[in-house]
Amino acid sequence: MKFTIAKDKEDNYPVVDENDWPGFVSLLHEMSQEDIQGANKDECKGKAYALTACTFSRDGRRLKANATAAEFIWLDCEDGQPHELAKAVDGLRGIGLEAVVYTSAGHVPPADRFRIMVPLSSPITDHGDYRRVCLHLQSTLGVNVDRGKLTMYALLFQPARYSSAAENLFLHLTGTILSAEEWLSVCPPAPAVMAVPTIPLTTSNLPTGYVEAAVIRRWLGSRG
Repeated sequence: MKFTIAKDKEDNYPVVDENDWPGFVSLLHEMSQEDIQGANKDECKGKAYALTACTFSRDGRRLKANATAAEFIWLDCEDGQPHELAKAVDGLRGIGLEAVVYTSAGHVPPADRFRIMVPLSSPITDHGDYRRVCLHLQSTLGVNVDRGKLTMYALLFQPARYSSAAENLFLHLTGTILSAEEWLSVCPPAPAVMAVPTIPLTTSNLPTGYVEAAVIRRWLGSRG
């Protein structure tokens, strides 16, 4: 599997690394033993390595247009809901999925803040498919996630012993590794995108140069 590692969140040209899943888990475990000190979680994160689930083509810059394929998916569970971590771990064990779960720099129980990483036996190459799989995992586990991070190219800060966290945990759960095709076969279909109606710009229907309010209301109603 291929992934990238950036030296910090400002590094837009991350280094490509390659390993098998067991080797990647070992790397993550080594990272989880590193001490990262800071006055708060943002300062700690500023000193941490940042990973992405995919590599980047062309000049290697971390951009959506350059994202290639993801060989693992991950969820950012930073909402701080009590007992969310136990719920996620129990859910993953109940399903029997292979996964890594670790707490983040902002983890202060009972406000659980953590990451879930799930490997794929074949990569996801489409941005929409990646989001669908992540949302299906989130729905299945019943945890809150940052939906802005449901992209192949989003930054994932390393596991570590963060001074800003009240507790630092790293868990490797053994289980089944599904392919992208297997995941997509159980995901709900992507919602249809409604086309924006084309309204001819004529003097008869646009006497003042603006779309009439009734037309806007009909369009908004059709989308509700």
